[in-house]
Amino acid sequence: MKIGDLVKWHWFLGASSWEATDFQGIVMNSSIVRFSDREKIMVFKVLDQEGNLCDVREDAPGLELVA
Repeated sequence: MKIGDLVKWHWFLGASSWEATDFQGIVMNSSIVRFSDREKIMVFKVLDQEGNLCDVREDAPGLELVA
């Protein structure tokens, strides 16, 4: 995914809820976060449908490219 791509993903907002909430937004930036010498992950800075900037990991549930 690259800057300007429209993406969607889902997240579980309630701690005891099994129901996922769908989100959609535009990728504004990306970076690689290192956890150790071997473990790293891509994190996208996404402007969501409510105008909030949020960090979305590449392994977020249901993350996919829309357009």
